[in-house]
Parts: sequence; structure tokens; C-alpha cells
Amino acid sequence: MENIFETFKERIEKGQSNNMPRDAKLILLGQILYAVTRNELTNQEAWKLETMLGNPEEWEEGLSYAIFGESIKVN
Repeated sequence: MENIFETFKERIEKGQSNNMPRDAKLILLGQILYAVTRNELTNQEAWKLETMLGNPEEWEEGLSYAIFGESIKVN
């Protein structure tokens, strides 16, 4: 069975070296969150991958709209 964490890690590293655009990061983040809901990744692994993607504030508002339909600030 393939290691989902390593697969995501490799895609993030390749994307970062190719200047992955914000939209692609959002899509990848959605895939990571979906993998957590399917128990293919742990919460800790997801946090590591999100950290690898860069500054979470960069996509926090877009993710908030996608989940809640409005901008919600989390402190």
C-alpha cells in the first residue's frame, strides 16, 4: 500500500520548486483534508503537510468561504 503522506509530500516539494500557484495549494489542501476524513492521514500528518505548503494565512480566507460560506477568523 502506498504511503499517502509521502505522496502528498513529494507533490508539495515538486510544486514548491515550480512556484505552485495559490489555487493549486487550495486544491491540494482540500485533498489533504479529504484524506484526513477518510483516515488515510492523521491530523498530525495533515498539519505537517499544511506547514510545508507555506503560510496558512495565505489561503485561510478562501478555505473559510469554501467550508462555511463566509469569512471566519480563527485565533
